[in-house]
Amino acid sequence: MDPVLARSAPTDWVYLGEGGAHVIFRYRGTNPALQGRAMRLVKTDGAAADAALRNTWAAELLPQLVPASLLATPTPTAVDSKWTRAVVTPTELMRPAERRAEGKPLAESVDYGRPAQLMDDLTCGMTGQKVLAIEIKPKWGFLPQAQHLHPPESIPIKTRNCRFCLHQHHRGEDVDGTVYCPIDLYSTDRSRVRKALDGLWAQWHSSAGDKNNLRVYVDGKMVLPPSAELIPTAHAGDLSDGTADFLIPLLEKSSALQQLKQLQSTLDATNISDLARQHSEAYPGNKPFESVAEPTAAELSSFVKLYLADPTAGARSPDAWTLRQREIAFMLSAIFKDCSMIVRAVLRNTGAGYELDEARSVVKIIDTDLKPLTNLGKWHALDEKLWRHWAETKGS
Repeated sequence: MDPVLARSAPTDWVYLGEGGAHVIFRYRGTNPALQGRAMRLVKTDGAAADAALRNTWAAELLPQLVPASLLATPTPTAVDSKWTRAVVTPTELMRPAERRAEGKPLAESVDYGRPAQLMDDLTCGMTGQKVLAIEIKPKWGFLPQAQHLHPPESIPIKTRNCRFCLHQHHRGEDVDGTVYCPIDLYSTDRSRVRKALDGLWAQWHSSAGDKNNLRVYVDGKMVLPPSAELIPTAHAGDLSDGTADFLIPLLEKSSALQQLKQLQSTLDATNISDLARQHSEAYPGNKPFESVAEPTAAELSSFVKLYLADPTAGARSPDAWTLRQREIAFMLSAIFKDCSMIVRAVLRNTGAGYELDEARSVVKIIDTDLKPLTNLGKWHALDEKLWRHWAETKGS
């Protein structure tokens, strides 16, 4: 086990949050070497299993697709499984209700055979300044092209309504009126970005902070709506109004959203419904994506090289990529559709209010683990379920 980690007590690590593929703990002890650091543990579900494949993706390929300035690069670190269990087990009641409702305790969800990943804690505070860290899961930032959609009756639904709104409607959420829509957030129009942030804050309030599209931290502490007064500028009234002047300039300067939108749309060049059609033609009698094998590290590297040579080729020409390459591309697109970003705004108190310290503030894209290619069948089934539910309940 790593000697620095070994000298830290399991109780020095406190639950910070989790996604489908990993859980993160923050260090709260006194060792200067670990202060300001976080530890990410991989779950048994939701991530590609092959170690060589994961390492090739994280260390070699992801940095070719996303600028280094936008990545929070973790350091793999050896850990003892007994020590890790002692970190994980006591934290069950700190998990969000939606995670506990999944039925599997966190202690049974962590893959204790994999190394931990040490990384900067982007939510932690700074002496003499206030740190507002906003974690956003932006979701899909584009609408598919009509010519790639199957069957024809899905076209008016999927080209007019974003995937997030289709999913929200399927869950019984109201998608009319002033709600969050990712298409607005990814826009280069400030008024639309502002509308999206308004929607995220409204969702944060109405869900008591239980939705994962917006999480709020002040000086390292997660803030929920009952404690909203801890947020800088909260005294001024509307939280969206009070924070937009910090968040929007950082989002614009980083170009993180535009990077994600470009990757999402060019890797998902022809929509999952078209991939299912092609797969059925290539393998008649099989269910869509039945028996699709995971890519090798060499196969993944070869596709990324092909993609970088001409990122828009997959949409322009049916022959630019093979079916296998399109399946790999869609899996990569899914990473960028489901990742999160942290906007870390470092603020100076001027006495009259707070001022953004732009030089110390950053935007980072996180949760970019490789996903299993075997999820293709599940993704296709969900796509079908969402647009058909919309058709049955709202029409075209």
